[in-house]
Amino acid sequence: MVGYLDFTRYFENKIYPRVTIAGQDVGGQNKDQTKKIIENKMVNFTDQKIKLTHKVDEFSPNLSDLGVKVETQDMIEQAFLFGRNGTIEQKIKENFELLTKGYNVPITISINQGKTNEYIDIISPQIETEVIDRKIAEATGKILDEGNDGLTVNKTDLLEKIKTQIAKNNFSEPIIIPTTTIARGEQIIKTVFTPGNYYGKYIDVNLAEQKMILFDNNIAMQEYTVSTGKWSTPTPVGTRYIQNKNPKAWSAKYGLYMPYWNGLGDGYGIHELPEWPSGYKEGEAHLGTPVSHGCIRLGVGSAEYVYNWAPVGTPVYIHK
Repeated sequence: MVGYLDFTRYFENKIYPRVTIAGQDVGGQNKDQTKKIIENKMVNFTDQKIKLTHKVDEFSPNLSDLGVKVETQDMIEQAFLFGRNGTIEQKIKENFELLTKGYNVPITISINQGKTNEYIDIISPQIETEVIDRKIAEATGKILDEGNDGLTVNKTDLLEKIKTQIAKNNFSEPIIIPTTTIARGEQIIKTVFTPGNYYGKYIDVNLAEQKMILFDNNIAMQEYTVSTGKWSTPTPVGTRYIQNKNPKAWSAKYGLYMPYWNGLGDGYGIHELPEWPSGYKEGEAHLGTPVSHGCIRLGVGSAEYVYNWAPVGTPVYIHK
């Protein structure tokens, strides 16, 4: 009994023998001495890196970047109280453990979740992608833009994975960043014009807009205001092809000239504003208004350009 009292008196302000912290012997040291020993041992602990991966993306933050802090004081208190805290039975049990195998206080750390979330917020945009709906032309059903699925980081799940890995002191095994794929939808587009509707050169005529665009594949080369058929003699919709050309075609039916004629069949064509044998020419004020007998009229200059640009066989897509 005397020996035990001498023992407790000698170690009154010291950690009991055979107690270690993170494998470091601190037996016989007071709290201040232990603090210096442990701080020196753990000085580089939060410089360790943890690996986060997602496919080709890889991030290696330090533990300090994630808000990890070594709780030195907590470890010292655990070490100091072992063998002297609790009931008599507990003290006897703990002192017997010290005599037989010793006691090690594991590394105690805390995580500032706010700082961890800040880091997750920083890396997430480098992984996430915005969902873009597939765009489909209403008139033709043609896919205008394939779009792409979206991707979002499951931030709550990632936080829990990081906390679990750190709590295990396992920093070598990479953490797979959890993500969720967001499926793209479909968006029906009411197109004024349809780029890429045909291979090579083609002409797109929008009756509602009274516009013509010259396309080369999906590239718009020129845009013009036109005058198409009035309500009683409408311009037929659909795809036609330039069948013939005439630099100054004559209409016996209406008694007028149609410069830079591009015949589309069935008496329809693309041509410059008509002119009469007297020399009178229809004014450009009519462009943008459907007043023709069914043909597609162009202004001076633009008709000549179309005539020279579009060879026989060029598709002409006419729609509302």
